[in-house]
Amino acid sequence: MTDDPHVVAVVLNWNNYEDSSRCLESLIDQDYSNLDIILVDNASTDGSGEQLNGDFFDITVIYTKENLGFAGGMNYGIRAAMEESPDYVWILNNDSILPKKTLEGLVPILEYDSDIGILSPRIQTENEELWFLQGAINWRKCDVDHQVPDNNSAESQLISNEYIPMCAALIRSEVFEQIGLLPEDYFMYYEDVDFCIKTRRKGYRLATSTTTTITHIGSASSGSDLSALPTYYNFRNRIHLARTYSDQSGSGFWIYYVMSILYGTLRRFYNKEFEAVVPLLRGVADGIQETKGRGPYP
Repeated sequence: MTDDPHVVAVVLNWNNYEDSSRCLESLIDQDYSNLDIILVDNASTDGSGEQLNGDFFDITVIYTKENLGFAGGMNYGIRAAMEESPDYVWILNNDSILPKKTLEGLVPILEYDSDIGILSPRIQTENEELWFLQGAINWRKCDVDHQVPDNNSAESQLISNEYIPMCAALIRSEVFEQIGLLPEDYFMYYEDVDFCIKTRRKGYRLATSTTTTITHIGSASSGSDLSALPTYYNFRNRIHLARTYSDQSGSGFWIYYVMSILYGTLRRFYNKEFEAVVPLLRGVADGIQETKGRGPYP
């Protein structure tokens, strides 16, 4: 038996053996005695789910019957995790690489401070550039910003947030019990923002540990932010988020949103991502028409 709190990690795979296997290897290598690992294969068509199942014996692999998106796929795993009555659920992007003592560094913080509902490590890129330290919500744009705090707060061991990306988010099980799972209306993109808003409105803090750092590679699954799939959901789901929280976004959102359509279109032409212009406009149209869930992409 172990006295360490029970943590269940959930990793989502979609046609990406390389990233997922690298993430799983770093999970299995954690210096933590009470960790279970669930891999959700989100209806991959390249056989990567079966390959991962064959290569990793110390994890549980479960399969969805269709592509449920990030929120739906993660929820599939979170439900399975909650059946094990864990203290914490660790949501991980499959392109995350975790040093051995990552979990050992995060869990004691949540054990000490019961007000923290979601805890993230500091996140860097493969080139060791800062990717995430503090998250803020820009309500005028209904978008999020990754900020660099002032020197005094950056030197603190914990930094408060309005938003935390679900890249390596360690979440109290009771948060899911109180507010539910990730909202599946979004399919992918902005469901993490919505979930963080709900968590804070329940009175929990969101925090970043500055003493623990992981690496975020940048997944090839959905392409660059200028490609068709992220373009469609980013433009569609910002409207959904603004409407869901109209008490904070206000009518001024639409001014910034129209400006983002113009800028986004020009940016894709400039970068020769011509095939993403139609998904951008379709995302705008579907957002206005309140289309939710899975759209025409992938």
